[in-house]
Amino acid sequence: MRISFLDMPDVKMTFTEHLAELRTRIIRSLIAVGVFGTVAFVFTNEIFQFLRKPLGPEVTLQSLTIMEGFMTKLSIAFYIGVFLALPVIIYQILMFVMPALRPHERRVMFAGLLGSGMLTIAGLTVAYWIVLPMAFPMLRNLVPQGVAVNLRYETYVDVVFKFLIAFAAGFQFPVVVVSLVHLGVVPVRFFLKNTKYVLVIILIVSAVLTPGPDAFSQLMMAIPLFGLYILSMGVAYIFRKREA
Repeated sequence: MRISFLDMPDVKMTFTEHLAELRTRIIRSLIAVGVFGTVAFVFTNEIFQFLRKPLGPEVTLQSLTIMEGFMTKLSIAFYIGVFLALPVIIYQILMFVMPALRPHERRVMFAGLLGSGMLTIAGLTVAYWIVLPMAFPMLRNLVPQGVAVNLRYETYVDVVFKFLIAFAAGFQFPVVVVSLVHLGVVPVRFFLKNTKYVLVIILIVSAVLTPGPDAFSQLMMAIPLFGLYILSMGVAYIFRKREA
């Protein structure tokens, strides 16, 4: 018989048993990362061709050390392995935490994780298909004429993944806002009343998360974040009204 996440029985466990279960969940998550990372390593060349598309075919990447190619492949495999293993990691988190929560708390956590997953995909999509293809040509145009643009293979991959992770993390902002309102920690009117301060916080967060120092990439993160903030206000207001 299949047991739903929301209807799991309460299980009494000692502190030592909790530690043993936590270790088991962590080991399973690491095994998933290792397995998916190994598969990704086999296809790193194909993955890299996908990652370099925003840069354009006219820019040549170069490797300056003999180990750079291998180490960059390991970096690609690790990032992709973690991303592909996320469903397994989230499942292990749910199975460890859910028995200790009440039914209402389980529903909130499950909804939050579901929303977080959808926003992660949205953040990755915006970063890869919109921001990176606009940011790289603009940054290249800032280089004076007569100066060749030669990018390192390792540096480019590192910048792309930092952009993707930054946008995936930044797009979690609505989950935080809705959770605070839903749990009654902060009322909706507080956010509405202090929207200008929230906008300043969004700009600061965008400046911290985006790897580039240029204002363009920071603004390209701040604009969708502010839009998501307005949307989260509407969602939080509906939730609170239904509960009332």
